Amino acid sequence: MTISALLLCTGMMLAQTPANRTAKTVAADVLAQMPAGQQETYNDLIGQLSQAGDDAVQVIVGMINAPGKGSNAQTDYALSGLSHFVMAKGQESARLVVAKAYVKALGSVSERETKAFIIRQLQIMGGDEAVDALDLDDPVLMCEELGDVLMQVAFHTCMEQETGRFTWEQVCDGVCQKLIERHPNIFGAQPGYEGITDWDALKNKEKGRRTLADDLESVPRAMPALMRAAKLQKRAARHGAALQGADAAALADAAEHLQTAQPASAQAEQAVGELLFAAANLARQAGVDPEQALQKANETFCSVAGPIA
Repeated sequence: MTISALLLCTGMMLAQTPANRTAKTVAADVLAQMPAGQQETYNDLIGQLSQAGDDAVQVIVGMINAPGKGSNAQTDYALSGLSHFVMAKGQESARLVVAKAYVKALGSVSERETKAFIIRQLQIMGGDEAVDALDLDDPVLMCEELGDVLMQVAFHTCMEQETGRFTWEQVCDGVCQKLIERHPNIFGAQPGYEGITDWDALKNKEKGRRTLADDLESVPRAMPALMRAAKLQKRAARHGAALQGADAAALADAAEHLQTAQPASAQAEQAVGELLFAAANLARQAGVDPEQALQKANETFCSVAGPIA
């Protein structure tokens, strides 16, 4: 081998090492292997992504498809995995980098669904640990995690105040006014007040909601998907709307379609969505909160899982 050829080969090898890969290359490599078949591979890929900095996050956010324009399974896998990865102990620096990348991304995207997805990632990084602290009834941990949640409120309020949109005082005044207006039974009780039914009516009147479409549109897109499905279905039922494709038969059809779909395809994603939506509706009909039911199933799984081989 000549010296020139040797130098060329060495240069090509160096270009492919982690230290020499660009953020775009890392993002492309990670997405190409999503969803990873093995947990070890998945963890390694997400680890690479966390080390690639905010530019890699920006690249992946920029690859999220608009609704109806293709599957986002790979980008969702990568970013959701990254959000949970940086919440681990010892990942505080990476968490800050990723959080800043998400905030920057919010200013560069226009699709509401994409914005909602990014906000959900920020919520995962700032709020889910607080929920665990409440569940564990640990006052020290709860105090720490509620501080993190408060930081998110203060952080976003400061950003909006700097742009002149609203102030911290307006945020506080707004929530106080809301409490007063929606609870006439406490702040000046009205004769014949019927509690939750009237509360819903008061809220719809306040928000100017007149139709089922208005009511459904008001359900936040950033909510966990299973929780949002249950809330959408509850509101539809309240308006007397029939829920097509959300019964036991739909559940069986979706499961059958999933078995025949190609892995990680748009068809598989659609089938899983239909299956979960139907399951959420069946849970509502049974008087069960699907989010809580799934959480308990998760805990049961963790409690019975054996040691790792």
